[in-house]
Formats: sequence, structure tokens, C-alpha cells
Amino acid sequence: MSKRDYVIELIKTMTGQTNILTIPRMFIDLVGGDIITALFLSQCIYWSSKKDDGWFYKSSAEWREELSLSYYQIKRSSKALSRVLQTKVHKANGTPTVHYKVDFEVLKEWILEFLENGYLKNSKNEIQKTKESLTEITTEITTNTSAQAKNACALGEPVQEKPSSPEKRTDAKKRGDIFDGILAHATNQRVDLAEYPEDTREILEEFCNLWGVKPPRKKKGGEYALWIRDARDLLDACGEFGKELLDDVFQDWRDNPFMVGRPGSLLKAARAMSGKKRRVDEPVYYAAEVYR
Repeated sequence: MSKRDYVIELIKTMTGQTNILTIPRMFIDLVGGDIITALFLSQCIYWSSKKDDGWFYKSSAEWREELSLSYYQIKRSSKALSRVLQTKVHKANGTPTVHYKVDFEVLKEWILEFLENGYLKNSKNEIQKTKESLTEITTEITTNTSAQAKNACALGEPVQEKPSSPEKRTDAKKRGDIFDGILAHATNQRVDLAEYPEDTREILEEFCNLWGVKPPRKKKGGEYALWIRDARDLLDACGEFGKELLDDVFQDWRDNPFMVGRPGSLLKAARAMSGKKRRVDEPVYYAAEVYR
């Protein structure tokens, strides 16, 4: 293999989906801006949700390979997350290894407290509605199942027999329910952009609603000015397609997610998408053959 081919293969490997780490913006704010701890929390949620009992184990070497974090960074983050992260040491493959488990019920309460303290500036009634919607999910599923059975009986249709060992709701399913509810609640909030210049409001509203990101307030130093510059750059990147282009960018992002913290994170993706749409929309001209 030539050096050029080797570099190309290396780039392909480095940009694969398994080499992309995502951190929900809410997690960063939840842990006080500590990106390392937010990354560790996000990854623990991912692994814990894959296990029926929530417990998984990883050695320091495995964490280093997966997140590029040292033993001390993992230890510090584990301590910072002790409210929602349970740990114990058991042997794995003959070696004492730390086992981890995310308590999704406690995590749910922590996030709701965070929302209530002003992250989304909701009223108490809206927060209460969110709590009720998250805690009633199991009841709703059970009720729907019973209603379907009654309807089937009324129509004279055969009712499926109840399985001898019903599928139990795993921590993974609970995790999905909880965060689907929180995400839906977060993204349905009206974004307050009154402090922003008028020419930036529409593109910022579209961005915030799609990615669930909260814009900084005017008094928070340089970040506010940075968002204004980003908004204008993003609008320019969208070109003649305007803010509607972000819908297409968002669909691509869902398939291949990357870290999005502010509008400037999407500049490259928006330019690529607008270029792609222009190529599709270009008329095709065919050269006429000349016969002699």
C-alpha cells in the first residue's frame, strides 16, 4: 500500500461513526460546564442503557481507548456523578474492575430539578406537566394495552393470550422514555430572542428549536456577540435556501451526529448541504452531436 493510500484509509477510519463522541448540551450545563464529566456521563448512559440490569464494567485502559481520558479524570468524573452513578468493584476476566450503573430515576429527578431552576425558564405548571408525563408513561402503556384487548373483544376478534413471561421494562426502555419526554419538552419551548438583532432571529430560532440549544443572554460577555456573528455566517452559508436548509442539515445530523454547541458548529455542514442542493437543481445541458 502506498503512503497516499495509507493516509486515505487512515482518514476513513478516523471519521467513522464509532470515532464520533457526542455530548448533549444539557449535560454540559448540568455538571457546571465540565465537558469531561459531561462526556463521561453521556457514555455511561449509553452503556448502562444497553444492559437489562444497568450494570456494565470497563477498565481504565478501556476508558482511555474509548474516551482518551486518564484514570484520574475518570475517577474525578465518577465522584462528581456519585448522585446518579453507582460503582462497585468486582472481578471481570479474573481482574478486579470497576462496574458502573446509572440510576435513571435519580437522573430524571436531577434533570427535572435543573429545568425547574431556570434552564428552560418554564413556569411551575409546565414543569409539573413534564413530571407527570414522565412518571405516567408506564401507566399509559398498560392502559393502552388493556383498551386494545377490550376493543378486540367488542369486535369479536380473538384476543392474543398473555405471554407466560411478559417482557419487563428494562432500564434501557425507561431511559428512552425519560429522555424522549425531556427532549420533546425542551424542544417545544419558545426561544426568547428579543435581545438579538432582527436579521438573526429567524435563523437562530430555527437552530435552537431543531437542536434544543439555549441561546446566551446579552449580558454574558463575548458569547452573545459570537452567536450573532455565527447566525449571520450560518445564514450566508444557507444561501438562497435560507433557514429551511437547516431541516435538511438536521436530518443528516441525526444519521451522523457531531458536537453542536452554537450556530457556528453547523457552518461546514450548511455549506456542504447548500452546494449539494445547487448541484441537484442545476439544469443539465446536453451537447448536440454534429453530423458530417
